Amino acid sequence: MSSDSGPPSDLRPPWKPGALSLATLLLSVLMAAVFAAVYGWMLWRKEAQYQTYAYDLGLFTQVAWNTLHGHPFATTLLAFNYLADHFAPSLALVAPLFLFWPDARALLLVQAAAMAAAGIGIFLATWQRTGDGRAALLIQLAYHLAPVTAWVALDEFHPISLAVPALTFATYLLWRRRYALAAGCAALTLLSTEDAVAWAVPFGLLMAAVARGRDRRWGLLLSAGGVAWIIAYLFVLAPALRPPALVQSDPHPDIGVFVYCGRTWSAVAGCLLQHPSSTVHQLLRPAGGDVLAAILGPTAGLGLLGPSFLVVAGRWVVQLLGVGPANYTQHYVALLVPAAYLAAGEASGWLRCLRVLPRVPAALVAIASLIAYLHQSPLPGGGGYAAPGVQQRARSALVDRAVALVPTDPHLSVVATSEVFPHVALRPGAYLPWAAPSSPVDYMVLDLRDAYPISEQQLHDLATVWLADADYQVLLDQDDVVVLKHGYQPPPVASEATFDNAIRLLGFGVERRNGALEVQLTWRALQAPGNEYHFFVHLVDGVGHTIGQQDGPPIPGAPAFVWPAGRALRTAVSLPAPLQAGPMHLEVGWYNWHTNQRLPLADGSDHATIPLPGE
Repeated sequence: MSSDSGPPSDLRPPWKPGALSLATLLLSVLMAAVFAAVYGWMLWRKEAQYQTYAYDLGLFTQVAWNTLHGHPFATTLLAFNYLADHFAPSLALVAPLFLFWPDARALLLVQAAAMAAAGIGIFLATWQRTGDGRAALLIQLAYHLAPVTAWVALDEFHPISLAVPALTFATYLLWRRRYALAAGCAALTLLSTEDAVAWAVPFGLLMAAVARGRDRRWGLLLSAGGVAWIIAYLFVLAPALRPPALVQSDPHPDIGVFVYCGRTWSAVAGCLLQHPSSTVHQLLRPAGGDVLAAILGPTAGLGLLGPSFLVVAGRWVVQLLGVGPANYTQHYVALLVPAAYLAAGEASGWLRCLRVLPRVPAALVAIASLIAYLHQSPLPGGGGYAAPGVQQRARSALVDRAVALVPTDPHLSVVATSEVFPHVALRPGAYLPWAAPSSPVDYMVLDLRDAYPISEQQLHDLATVWLADADYQVLLDQDDVVVLKHGYQPPPVASEATFDNAIRLLGFGVERRNGALEVQLTWRALQAPGNEYHFFVHLVDGVGHTIGQQDGPPIPGAPAFVWPAGRALRTAVSLPAPLQAGPMHLEVGWYNWHTNQRLPLADGSDHATIPLPGE
C-alpha cells in the first residue's frame, strides 16, 4: 500500500497545498541565513568577551577534541566519562570540524546554523498544513524573533541544539506523508542527547496514528527504538561508566531534576505517582507560569493548538516538575521552542476549516513574537540586548594577551579559570584550578575575578601558592590576570646554605627601588618542613643592630600551605632602606614559631648572610 492510499485522517487538511514557489522557498532560506549570521555573530562576540565557560563550551570542546584524537568522550572536568552524564553521539559527528578549524568557535557556529535551519523546517511544515507560503514565512519569522529562540541559540553550545532542525524537518515529512523519511529524520534527534527521546517516542506514536496500513510501522519502530535507546543508556551504559560512590552525592542529571523526590528512579517514580499533591504544587509554582508565558506567549497561544504540542507534552512535564523551571532562558527548552511554532503553524492550518485564512493567525503569531522581541530579546534591537562596555572590552584585551602566551600545541597541559577554559580546551590536559593534577602542568592562565566553581578566596589562595612556586616563571601578573610557565628560573645569586638538612637557600636577588630593598629568596624543601617553621629576614647595620625585619610562614598569605619535599618556593620581601651611613647586610634563616628556636646551618650558625648591592 502506498503512503498516499486510504482516506485522509482527521489530522490531514481537507486540501492539498499548491506548488511551493521557488521565490518563497528562497525567502525562507534567506531568512534562516540572516538569523544564522546574527546568532553566529552574537556567539562569536560572547566567546571573544570571555562570556563562555568551562561548563559548558569548554566541556564540549574538550570532549569532542578527545573523541577525535582517540579518547572517546574523555574530559578532565568530570570525575567520569562524559557518556555517564549525557548520551551525546552527536559530539563525535561534529568533532571532525576540528580537523579544518581547531577552535571552540566551530561548535558555536554549528549551533547557530542548526537553530536557524530549524526555521526552514517550520516554514515547510506550516506550508504543508496551510497551503499558504506567506503564512509559512510569517510563522518562520515569528520563530526567529522569539526571545526564547535566541536564548537557546546563544546558550554557548549544547548537543541538544543539533536535534532542533531534524525535529522540524521530520514534522514536515510527516505531514508530507513521507513516513519512512520522517522516521529516519526523527531518529537523528536521538544522536543529540538522551533528552530527545522525550520527543521522538511521542512523535512515533503520532506518526502511527496518522499513517495508514503498513506505513504505521515506521512510527511504531521509531517509538520502540526510542524506548530501547533510553533504557539501554540509563540502565546499562550510564551505570557502567558512572562510579557507584557518586550516585548519592551526584545523581545522574536526568534524575537530578527531580531531586526533591529522591536520587533513584524508583524513588522519583513513587514520588510523582503516589503524591499527586506535591506534583500539583510543583506545576503551580509561579516560575512554571513564567516558562509557559515565555514559550507559548509569543505564539499568541496557538502553540497549544497543534499536534506538535502534544508530542512534547512529556518534555513539558519534565520542565515544569523539575527543580529549576525558571531555566527557560537556556538550552533546557530547546525541544519545546520549535514544537511551539510547529503547533502554531498546524493551528493556522486547521483554523482554515473555520473559514479563517491562515495568514490571519500567522500574522497574529508574528506580531506577538515581535512584541516579545522588543521587550526581551537579547538580539540587536531587542529589550535584552546589551553591547559590551569599555571596561569589558579592556578586560577582554588583557585576557587575550594572557591566552596568547600559551602555545596552541595540544600536547602542553594548561590550568585555566572557567571563562578562559574554552580558549585552551583543545587538548587532553586542560584543567580547572581546583582540579589541577599533582604533577606540574606546562602553563597556568588565571583570571582571579573568575572563581567559579570555587570561591574567590579559594582561588586567591591557590594563586598565592602558584605565584610563590619557584618552578614556575611569571609571564604576566597584571590586574588580577596571571600567566605562569613551568620551568625553574635560577635566582641572580646562587647559594647552598642549608638549614637543619630540611630547607636550602637556592639563591637570592636584592634591588634598591623607590627607597626600599626588594629581596627575593628562593628556597627548596629537602624534606617536608611542616607548618611550624617560619622564615625571617633582618636588615642589620655594621654594629649588629637590627634596623628592619620581616618574618612569616613559607608563603605569606597562605599560612595553611603544606610544603612538600622537593618543592621550590620564592619569598618576596620589601624592607625600608634607611638613609644612614655605614655598611649593612641581610641575615636570613628559619625558626620554629612555637619555640622561637632557629634552624642551624652546617657550620652551627643560625642564619645566612646576604650582602647588599654596593656594600
